[in-house]
Amino acid sequence: MANALFLGAKYSPSKGNFAWLDDTEVVYNAWNPGEPRFGLDCSLMMNRKGWGTDRCDMERSFICKKGRLLWFESAWLSSF
Repeated sequence: MANALFLGAKYSPSKGNFAWLDDTEVVYNAWNPGEPRFGLDCSLMMNRKGWGTDRCDMERSFICKKGRLLWFESAWLSSF
């Protein structure tokens, strides 16, 4: 999971589901089979096709969407 990117959603016990960091509910998701896993509260982009979960206490790269482009560690990438 070294190449996994933090998506900005964490498990919210008060909501009983995943929420974005601004506390809005995650409406769309693309969990890989077997995900999300109990006790692993941070959402990750595991590959171009699906999301996974892992611990939140690890330093990770992250991904953000702005307009029609994605920003990843100082490089612009086309939308998936």
